[in-house]
Amino acid sequence: MAPLLCSLLLLLGSSAEARSTDAAWRVVETEHYRLMYPVESEAWALDLAGRIDEMRDRVSEVVGYSPTRRTDVVVMDPWGDANGFAMPFARRPMMGVFTSAPGPESGIGNYRLWAEDLVVHEDAHLVHMTRPSRSPLGRLVFDRLLGVPPIAARAPGWVIEGYATLVEGRLTGAGRPNSDARPGFLRALARQGQLPTYDELDGSERWRARSMRYLVGSAYLEWLAAEFGDAALPQLWARMTARRMRSFEHAFLGIFGAPPAVLYGRFAAELTAGALAVERPEQPVTLWADLSGELGAPASSPDGSQLAFSRSPKRGPQQLEIWATAPDEEAEKECAERIAEDLTKDPEDVAPQPPRQPPHAVVATFDHPGRVAVDPRWIDDERLLFSAWVTDGRGNRQPDLFTWTVGAGRSRRLTRNQNLRDAEPCGDFAVAVQRRHGLSALVRVDLQSGAVEALTPPAATRVEAGPRMDAACQQLAFLRNEGDWQVVLKHLGTGAESVLPLPAGGQPLALDLRPDGSALVVALGVGGFSELWERPLPDGAWLRRTGGEGGAYAPDVAADGSVTFLRHDALGFDLHRLEAQAELPEDEALAPIRDESWARGVLRPEAPDAPALPIGVAPEPRPYGLGQPLLRPLAATQLRAGARPAASIDLGLFVGDRIGRSELLLVGALGGAVLAGPPTLAQSGGRLTGPGAACPST
Repeated sequence: MAPLLCSLLLLLGSSAEARSTDAAWRVVETEHYRLMYPVESEAWALDLAGRIDEMRDRVSEVVGYSPTRRTDVVVMDPWGDANGFAMPFARRPMMGVFTSAPGPESGIGNYRLWAEDLVVHEDAHLVHMTRPSRSPLGRLVFDRLLGVPPIAARAPGWVIEGYATLVEGRLTGAGRPNSDARPGFLRALARQGQLPTYDELDGSERWRARSMRYLVGSAYLEWLAAEFGDAALPQLWARMTARRMRSFEHAFLGIFGAPPAVLYGRFAAELTAGALAVERPEQPVTLWADLSGELGAPASSPDGSQLAFSRSPKRGPQQLEIWATAPDEEAEKECAERIAEDLTKDPEDVAPQPPRQPPHAVVATFDHPGRVAVDPRWIDDERLLFSAWVTDGRGNRQPDLFTWTVGAGRSRRLTRNQNLRDAEPCGDFAVAVQRRHGLSALVRVDLQSGAVEALTPPAATRVEAGPRMDAACQQLAFLRNEGDWQVVLKHLGTGAESVLPLPAGGQPLALDLRPDGSALVVALGVGGFSELWERPLPDGAWLRRTGGEGGAYAPDVAADGSVTFLRHDALGFDLHRLEAQAELPEDEALAPIRDESWARGVLRPEAPDAPALPIGVAPEPRPYGLGQPLLRPLAATQLRAGARPAASIDLGLFVGDRIGRSELLLVGALGGAVLAGPPTLAQSGGRLTGPGAACPST
């Protein structure tokens, strides 16, 4: 073989694992974790650092394993949105946590503290999946060669995400398992015979396919634990990492006595029976538009003639759409004429069933490349205010406010680098939610200059969402989370605040004020059913306004008193309308059934006996400096055809840090001629990949 041909030294300053590496970063170390964070997020990061070790102890107790290696945690906010990830490497486990908290209407919006819900879920991944193999061959193959232990390599996706979701619910008393959204989602699928097959748990082309492994997967694992005992799942993880190497299916069969697909069939049958048993009559709403897909909250124009909402079609980017509220009489006429013509030409033909709702004309759409527009609200009958995600100078994406003059087709950026969402305009200003660096606050935004002024002090352990105002721009209603979601009224003139008591067990999701400020309409979850409730102001009793299946979300009160809102079935969200004079449903007919084993999964469970929220003091942070060294071996082979075929082995070592502030790449190649002969498929490819360029061979 030829001697070493070349070496390459590269210093790079970027990484896919974190953003804003040019900012000042700090590190705080606890017993189990090393947290790295930009200095702007210090309040959020240090609050987490004081709680996180107790979170690990609780997760380890549930999962049945305690990792021995310290976990790296990178605090970041690259998208201005709620998220996180876990990387269960055998030697250097890592977690990424995004500081922006979700609102209550989000699928992950049920929490008592966003950092707790996020970290418990991601840490459940790490504790679950980094459990090492007890087989010498397994340790060699999984832990050393592949770098990931056997559970991470062999468990299906629905097991990985479903189990972390289960742990999230048990240890926080909140999360997806204890929300009203999960039972509503499961009921909608089950009552229409649309629960995913076992093979579809890990992905399909269906609506909300990516949610199946979290929501259906966690419910199936909870069913297994209820049927076979809480110890069954930790025993399954022990069998998957045993000295005798086993597949997931083999390990599962040994614990539960049947394959996972077979028991899933039984689970789906029981879930369907429960969904049908608690089915309730639809009253007293009407379907406004059958759209079946992802929709954002609707917004009625001040004169009531138009309705705006964001929509994500199955193909194409998300866009804002404006529809006329009056039925499209021309389209109705054309449809009737076409049916009549068909029947004239073919008298034995049969006319179709009439549509469940009249057609409506699409007035305008806003589809800007690179800008995901959401949360439209009308400034007046011609202009919309909305949020759109844009990229700042550091490569982070965050929402800012824009206006859109509909008739002229013009949009204008109102704010820059302010991380604003949920904006509610009134007169010459708007109230919006600002979430940045892990801090949440309500702010006042001038609609001419874009100037931003704080209405509430920023806080790391409090989250605001969904502000709405009356027509006089004095009464402000919004949702606030300080351990759970509350409905808050604030008088903008005096600054006085009051928290409204909710119906027993109520989880508020979204709200709107009647224009005259006389009442509040709230999408409220109770017992697993999300419906519209109304409360007269300043004093009055809560009245339930809707009942049925599919939930009720994102209410918008129009000038005529009607309420447009979202409801979903197994295919997605549709727009529904509650008329101003609609009769109230009867409470007796809508009362949820309790304490029935066959209804498990389709009703919200009784409040779990979860441990109290961890509280502690963070250790003293220190400057990040060069960071903790990170080593990654690199290797590749090359076979090249030609008159003198040659082979080479590329070897390298990547040295850097967790956030990508500095990177060092050492690459070398050993190569030489081989026996002549035609190239084969197995000899093609093999370039070295990794940070930086591969060293060329000669």
